[in-house]
Amino acid sequence: MKKVRSNIPLVVVAVLLSGNMAAQSRQVSTIFQWLNLPTDARSAGMAGAETAVDGDVNATVGNPARLLLLPLQHNFSADLINFPQISSEAKKISFRYALKPANSSVFGCSIDYYTNGNIALLNDYGAEIGTIKQYEYAFGLSYGIQLTESSFIGTSLRYNRQSTLGSFLGATSSAGNTVAGDIGYLKDFKLRDQFEKIRFGVAIKNIGSKVNGQYLPTKFNLGLTYTDGHYDDDRFTSFDFAWSGGLQIEKLLVPTLPDVDNSGAIISGKDPNNRSVFGNLISTWTDAPGGFSNNLKQLKYTAYTELLFKKLISFRAGYTYQNPDIGSYQHFALGAGIVWEYENSDYHINLAYLQPVGNAAAYSPLRNVFSLQFIVQFAKNK
Repeated sequence: MKKVRSNIPLVVVAVLLSGNMAAQSRQVSTIFQWLNLPTDARSAGMAGAETAVDGDVNATVGNPARLLLLPLQHNFSADLINFPQISSEAKKISFRYALKPANSSVFGCSIDYYTNGNIALLNDYGAEIGTIKQYEYAFGLSYGIQLTESSFIGTSLRYNRQSTLGSFLGATSSAGNTVAGDIGYLKDFKLRDQFEKIRFGVAIKNIGSKVNGQYLPTKFNLGLTYTDGHYDDDRFTSFDFAWSGGLQIEKLLVPTLPDVDNSGAIISGKDPNNRSVFGNLISTWTDAPGGFSNNLKQLKYTAYTELLFKKLISFRAGYTYQNPDIGSYQHFALGAGIVWEYENSDYHINLAYLQPVGNAAAYSPLRNVFSLQFIVQFAKNK
């Protein structure tokens, strides 16, 4: 018999990423766990805020409706996020592009690659018999349109795939692969002047069927942001500082395991199996033992802020909280960025650092996470 060894057992990583540390939650484990990790450095610097913040090219995997807020026609980004708590080689690399040929529509594409690094394979005597490189990746396409002067909608479609364990375990394992979709909506409410506004956003991410019997990490995000002078048709306030802050609420839309008796009969809760894709989006709000109130405990809350000084330097911060009776997903985030312009082009560098808090901080995959991002934007829209 042959065994798999890595720096941290993959099952522990899966549990931590899904936040299922307590018996009360018991949401089923999902495939493609890396989709729960931060999407990019700017979002990571605000503890994962991505639903109702200003537009950037990484909205292709956040809320695709935000792509309509891009001020320039061509938008490229490259991201690197490391996860030293998972392994010294664990990282996520992303490349994204968005084309905004007109103010009323936008197209986007993305490539995301995640790996835990090399995994050592051992025999019964503890001798290493080989290594494999575990990885997962996704290719995505996005499209968004402007509905009214202040409302936008967007959608993304992605192909996700994970590597196999090869034939080391005596039989070739099946690769997980699927197509999943996102849909997002954004609405601006102007306040006292043309810059000050409240932005409302909602998105459902990773909608798709089960893969090898496992659910996708489908998520519902709701966001509300106040801003007093960020991008508005590439115009800025005359003030030195532009500030925004908000709240994002997230729920993982996967089944919760019911209470059962010794024979396996359900005592409280609902059967987590045999649910349709869209039926699952509804049933996961009421399927926890104890009813709707216990499902609400599964919500995660993210408070975030961003400060921009003279359109040159930005500072970000955020905090994500999950009920400790349900999971261990609590962490602080800090971020910073610099922007410089050359003719009709913008160049961005963003940095982010994440640090978990709470009883499980020492084991969180977000411990000491560092993220680096480059963004290039050029060609003003006519």
